[in-house]
Amino acid sequence: MANQYLALVEETTRGTNPGSGFKFLPVSGKIEPSTDFKDEPRVEFRGQDTALGNLTVMRQAKSYKYDLESYLYPIDIVGTLLKHTLGYAGTRTLTDTSGYQGIVYPPAAFTYGVGGSLVNKAITLLPNTDKDGTTVSQHFGGARPTGLKIEAKRPDDVKITFNLMGGPWIGTPGQSATAGASFTTYSPFNADDVACFAGAGITRTGTAPNYTAIVPNTMAQFYPDDLTITIENGLGDAERLNGLAGPSVTERTGQMKVTIEFSIDFSDPAAGLSSWDEWVALHSSPNTQNFLFVFTGPDLAGATLYHKWTIDIPKARFIGTPPERSADGKQPKMKMKYEHLIDSSIANIYPVAFLTLDKASAY
Repeated sequence: MANQYLALVEETTRGTNPGSGFKFLPVSGKIEPSTDFKDEPRVEFRGQDTALGNLTVMRQAKSYKYDLESYLYPIDIVGTLLKHTLGYAGTRTLTDTSGYQGIVYPPAAFTYGVGGSLVNKAITLLPNTDKDGTTVSQHFGGARPTGLKIEAKRPDDVKITFNLMGGPWIGTPGQSATAGASFTTYSPFNADDVACFAGAGITRTGTAPNYTAIVPNTMAQFYPDDLTITIENGLGDAERLNGLAGPSVTERTGQMKVTIEFSIDFSDPAAGLSSWDEWVALHSSPNTQNFLFVFTGPDLAGATLYHKWTIDIPKARFIGTPPERSADGKQPKMKMKYEHLIDSSIANIYPVAFLTLDKASAY
């Protein structure tokens, strides 16, 4: 079998093949998007006997969707995908020899289009696949994310999935292989690299929302069995009468939603997040919590600082389900789920922000 890999690059203008500057991300799921060719039979009276079937078919549109699954590598192309999911990446500042730090968050401005933070940018996907022992590629242009999911569970590496939509820029299959394939030598974040914090005591340094440092300070650390963070950015593609046989504009179709889910012992520990307290409080009234998740990688980004992702979710409401009790004496578990709210007590705050430290000078 021939070499198979995915090439990605940012487009300055959606649907324009950038031609160079490709990045190569190790992917662990499907390597090729799922296409949707909207071919509809056309029913017309043209004098023929149509009792046995339709005469013609019309292609109305073409588009694609792709769930890009990868382990969470702290590298530039993952940062670019994160920027396109949330909408804004601040200036990255050199903090430690070769380590750059910057914040990524959803801005108030519409993510794409006139006045939007990303204007008309998009992502090109070039899956390189096997054809009878030869590597061939196919161009999928104009990809834009609708969300992402981060999953951590010991002893595995942390996984990330970007949900992408695009079209109608789908190239002909069987093109030449993408040259220059080169993959990162850095390790992804492992589940052991994740620290979870909740409660009051966070310290944010700088002017909101462009903070230069976010640390837990006196927040309580807790230790769940697993962790899933899901972000839906509320964007979707739509069609316009502008000559494109498929999606031509990305618009807001709903609110952003940030969801936190984890399993934890149903107990009231001496320190950390008390699932018992959260459950009891819910019986009286809605209750909220603020979270901070810090991923610190095994590889240096600079001389002394390691790769790091800090995920700040200032406020989230608890959605309770009964604890999982059993008749055999096992420790009861609680599946905790939270959905974000806007914290009106903090000026210019975001629903979620990622403060990242890696070797990328820009996303």
